[in-house]
Amino acid sequence: MSNELYDIEQLKMATGNDPDFTNHMIKVFLEEAPKLFDKLSNHFEVNDPKGVRFIAHQLKGNFKAMGIHSWEDLRAIELAAKEEELGKIETEMESVQEKFPKIIESLKREL
Repeated sequence: MSNELYDIEQLKMATGNDPDFTNHMIKVFLEEAPKLFDKLSNHFEVNDPKGVRFIAHQLKGNFKAMGIHSWEDLRAIELAAKEEELGKIETEMESVQEKFPKIIESLKREL
C-alpha cells in the first residue's frame, strides 16, 4: 500500500516480495532510525554541519530503501550541511521532524 509518507510496494519489491524479509527490514528500520533521527536533530540544534551531513546521509539511504518519500528532504539537508549552510534547511528539518513520528507509527501497522 502506498500512502503520503511512503510506498510499501517499493520495499516489497526490494525484498523480492518476501513477507518475512520485508517485516525484518521494517523492524530494523524501527529500531535504528529513531536513534539516527535523534542524532540528526541534536547535531542540527548545536549547529554541527559535519554531524548533520553524516547522519542525514545515513538516514537518506535508509529512507530511500524503505520507499519513504521524504528522503529528498534529507538529501537537501545533507547538501546544505556539506556547504555548512544549516540556516537554509530549517523548512526541510521541520518537515522531516513532523513526518518522522507518523512514518514510525504507520510502519508499525505494516507488521
